[in-house]
Formats: sequence, C-alpha cells, structure tokens
Amino acid sequence: MATKILIVEDDKNLNMMLKLILKNKAFDWDLQSSHNGLEALKFLETNKPDLILLDIMMPEMDGLEFAQKVKAQPQYASIKIAVLSALNDATTINRAKSVGVDDYWTKPIMPDTLTANIKRLLGI
Repeated sequence: MATKILIVEDDKNLNMMLKLILKNKAFDWDLQSSHNGLEALKFLETNKPDLILLDIMMPEMDGLEFAQKVKAQPQYASIKIAVLSALNDATTINRAKSVGVDDYWTKPIMPDTLTANIKRLLGI
C-alpha cells in the first residue's frame, strides 16, 4: 500500500516543486497537497495520511496552530508531522515540538536529504 503524504504549503510553486521532487524518487508515495491549514483540516475529514509535511508561515491558519489541532484529536494523533520551514530559531522549533510536531527541517533542503528524512521518520 502506498505511503500517503499530505504537503501543506501555501507557496504554490514550492508546493508543486515538493511534489515533483517526491514523485521523481522511486518510492510508492501517494502525494496530496493543501495550501493552508484550514484546507488541510478539510482534507483530513475524508483522508488520513501517514505524514504531513507542513510549512509554518501560512495565511488563515499557521502551521503550528494546525499541528496543535491535529495532534489534539485522537483519530489523527498517529499521523506523523514534519515541519519544513525557513524559520530556524530555537523558540519556533521548541514551540513546534511542544504542539506535537514529530520532526523539524529547515528550508532550503536538498532533495536527497528530504527523502531520507521522510523515510527515517516513517521507518521505511
């Protein structure tokens, strides 16, 4: 069965680029995308990904608010969440961990590093 990954990134070009990078790797990954936290919450009503790759700075609902809402709901608590953000300060990283984010990666990230991190986080 394909590993399901939801990319939550408001920058449409980066969202598309992440999908292309992950599709170009020879992994059986089902890739979906949302462009903000509210859209991603709607997606979760009918889908349960294995991993959410999450930006922080987004309109309508930032990534950390989204992560906190997801991790607070028992039916979603097992979903792995990895932040991919340009923010790399200790305060933001600590806040991300405190709301339940499983891993934190900074932009820019090399494609091989991204896929290695995903595989490690998912245990594949």
